[in-house]
Amino acid sequence: MRLHSLAGLCRISCEVDEPSVVYASQTANNWRLFCFGEKLGSTQIVYYANIDKPSRFINYSLEGGGKGENVSLSERADFVVPSQTRCSINVVNIDTSNMPLCESIKVNKVRVGSLLDLAKLVVKRSAKDEAVPKIYFYLNAHSAQGIATFGAFDLIDELNDDTDYFYFALGEYTQGAFLRYDYKTDSTSFSNSVEDHSYFYIKLVRLAEPFVFAGKKSRTK
Repeated sequence: MRLHSLAGLCRISCEVDEPSVVYASQTANNWRLFCFGEKLGSTQIVYYANIDKPSRFINYSLEGGGKGENVSLSERADFVVPSQTRCSINVVNIDTSNMPLCESIKVNKVRVGSLLDLAKLVVKRSAKDEAVPKIYFYLNAHSAQGIATFGAFDLIDELNDDTDYFYFALGEYTQGAFLRYDYKTDSTSFSNSVEDHSYFYIKLVRLAEPFVFAGKKSRTK
């Protein structure tokens, strides 16, 4: 799955409690940086962004005051001690030329009522996990400006079986690298900062295109 930007790849890959890693593989026209995402059945999802030439590290940081993200390719690690707002990501070169590609994935789509409902499911699912959860989204080409499809995988344990589930909702996207959930007001908002600890933060990862199963019939719960 191609991402909208290199910053999105860094957002997925930045880890606090373990070394952060992305992989580099040379293609016919450029280099592809990628990380491994969810495994659906026997299919491994890979998220990638194209670049001209890799480096040894990617230095990723969130600027203070909600100014946004800073991404730089570098031969040195600027942030030896990682945190939620900055990390140096190792770039490891591997050859993927003999790895098979999958054109379809067996996934049940489940539409939820709103982005707020989706955020609540993500918060509940990740309550026991210290890692910052993520929601994928892409802008809808044939909808009103700013309307996006947001989604995440396998959020309801009771429904998990031999088939994976993709829970999604339509909503308006304005700007921000994170979706934050406010427990007190039961509301969501977009943010470029994780400084206010009164919120629960969810990484937003913008895709360049819909998932391969996105056009298939969905189920409404």
